[in-house]
Amino acid sequence: VLSVMGGFTTDIKQHLLNLQAHIEIISSEKGKQIPESSALIEKVKSFSNEIVSISPYQSGDVILQVGNKGQMARLEGIEPSLAENILNIQKFLSNGIDLSILKRKIPAENILNSDLFPTVIIGHDLMISLGLNIGDSLTLVSTVPDDGPGGIAPSQFPVVIAGTINSGS
Repeated sequence: VLSVMGGFTTDIKQHLLNLQAHIEIISSEKGKQIPESSALIEKVKSFSNEIVSISPYQSGDVILQVGNKGQMARLEGIEPSLAENILNIQKFLSNGIDLSILKRKIPAENILNSDLFPTVIIGHDLMISLGLNIGDSLTLVSTVPDDGPGGIAPSQFPVVIAGTINSGS
């Protein structure tokens, strides 16, 4: 039993460390984002020779909308070229894609004469539960309303699923 539990613990730690940065720097003010700055990145790098890489990111809650279905999800926005050096997630991505796909715009396979849309990588199980396939479009709906020309309303952003991630956990 100890051997099985030891293997389980090692597996869980490996999954967590592959999908999350080892250190996260956040603002002391709740909800405030630290503006991206090359000077700040260089300053943080100067703290130690053991810092391998730094990658700014954003995250927040969104609603994934497909037709009349909606699903809450966590959106993680990354810079693909920098995140590849930090996150070891290539082995968890669906066949044939890498993070650079996030820099492309592609047409949606489920929309006739589709425009080009930004791409996302979503969890495999989430894609299945929404009844979608790679290449299908969905709408990201912000959970924080914006003050727009028509009053306060959530932002909506159409995207195409370029691939899936399956960490096996």
